[in-house]
Amino acid sequence: MLALLALLQVDCLAESDPVGPEGECGPRDLTPECCLKQFPGEWERCTGFEAEQVVRSPSPRMKFAAAGMATIVAVTMQPRINAAEHRGVELAADLLAKVERAIERCTREADQQVNDHHFQGRSPSAEICQQLKAGDQVTWAVYLGLFKHEQAWPCLRKVLD
Repeated sequence: MLALLALLQVDCLAESDPVGPEGECGPRDLTPECCLKQFPGEWERCTGFEAEQVVRSPSPRMKFAAAGMATIVAVTMQPRINAAEHRGVELAADLLAKVERAIERCTREADQQVNDHHFQGRSPSAEICQQLKAGDQVTWAVYLGLFKHEQAWPCLRKVLD
């Protein structure tokens, strides 16, 4: 964009004389106002527009510069489009994979701990799971499920903290 702006101001620089020591504009001041201060009444010279004709077709050099700048902008900006969104999706996928691994690890540990405590490391059979737990009004399946969830939470909090 800066290169395109510089090309637009080349005509004013090429035609203007250097500013004297007591001039109001600096040597790099490219504004039409500065040019008009140096060359009062020379509207076309400073702005590129004729006083009577407001619409002027661009020169072939300007068309080429504009096309080149548009190509540069299109090419350089293309990789950046959706880059943050793409990176966000990658981060979300990584985070999801980590959470899933943590859940799997913590539930396996809880399952092993509860089975070790109640069944000497073996998994209960389907018949045992359907039986009422002695002294309670719940089946072993319900009791073990709740107990395993309670055992998994501290692990999950620690891993996902």
